Amino acid sequence: MHSHAGPPLPFLGMPRAPVAPARHRLILAVLPDDGTQLRIAAEAWRLHNRYRLRGRPLEIGRFHLPLFALGEHAQLPERGIAAAKRAAAGVSVRSFDIGLDRVASFARPGQPQPVVMLGDGGLAGFEQLQEALGAALRAAGLPARAGTPHVTLQYDRRAVPEETIEPLGWRVQDFVLLHEHLGQDRQSLLGRWPLLGRTTLTGAAPRWHAAVKPGGTGGISAGAAAWRRQ
Repeated sequence: MHSHAGPPLPFLGMPRAPVAPARHRLILAVLPDDGTQLRIAAEAWRLHNRYRLRGRPLEIGRFHLPLFALGEHAQLPERGIAAAKRAAAGVSVRSFDIGLDRVASFARPGQPQPVVMLGDGGLAGFEQLQEALGAALRAAGLPARAGTPHVTLQYDRRAVPEETIEPLGWRVQDFVLLHEHLGQDRQSLLGRWPLLGRTTLTGAAPRWHAAVKPGGTGGISAGAAAWRRQ
């Protein structure tokens, strides 16, 4: 009888190798400008106080509209990030205005719910950017999940009923790649790409930029096969 070389087969009840927890989330997003960040923060605190929410609003500088979620990773996928940057650099879309005019909670049974700001103003421009960027990501072979246009204000187990608010808008002139450090309540800016027709800004950087710290890249994420191939 011939024996077969190789590792032993797993049996029912055998302990499995532990899976490293995700520590990094990557997001392509639109960042509101300086003044809009402050106005969003004011609205977040108004809702926090009105509905006696237990969580705290996000820090100024962390408010963003997600374009695409690029996954959660135990380690930063260096080659995947480089591929995403190349894809983003090839996008050619004009700048546009966007507006938000209502708030609500996204239902997540058994978990803290995102309290979000929503709106229909400028969706045509947002969707055009999302479509062009999505095509570039797919061409690069990157898995990406499209985001619903919204700004997360905070997370809470208490739901906020949908209500209309005073419209809040700004001119979208670029988009960014964000690295969220899971469990650390902070994010890093990995890249920024201007849209066509962007107005050149001069002077000091907005104050909220202090909350978005420059970051680097590390190893390859375990469990993200499409990213490893880049």
